[in-house]
Amino acid sequence: MKDLTASKHRFTDGFTLVELLVAMVIISILLATGIPALTNFNNSVSVRATSDQLLTSLGFARTEAVSEVTEITICATANANGDTCGGSDNWNNGWIVFVDANADGLLDAGEELKNFVDISRHGVAFTATAGSITFDSKGENLGNAVDFTLSITDALTRNITVSEVGYVSLK
Repeated sequence: MKDLTASKHRFTDGFTLVELLVAMVIISILLATGIPALTNFNNSVSVRATSDQLLTSLGFARTEAVSEVTEITICATANANGDTCGGSDNWNNGWIVFVDANADGLLDAGEELKNFVDISRHGVAFTATAGSITFDSKGENLGNAVDFTLSITDALTRNITVSEVGYVSLK
């Protein structure tokens, strides 16, 4: 009599070519639909993280101005080193927060650097209506209201406003 168990095992081990092709088609469909969604998610996270960093820095600058009873400036940095203000409304390299002892809106020798945030690698387009904001000892903005717009695409945009009285709002 023939041994049937040996022939059964020979046919049940492994996958057939058809099963392998079906699995590959299913995986490619899942990847084709999942990758664009993942890209949108990553872009959304980048915009949200950058705006949260700015909100945190603005709140920190305002709080420090009140607690230290001095003027604190937050300004767009000129480079990725964060050692000087840019003098323009280009915030794409990041920003610095410092004690502005002489109230000129620039980081001078001897003035204390409180914080530096580098966003140059985030890929977020960052525009503002001013290059710096200075908070006085009452927490008020010494200049005009400043609007920030952070975006990667038109669909992924966040707006932040600092009013004349120093109130920070996210739109």
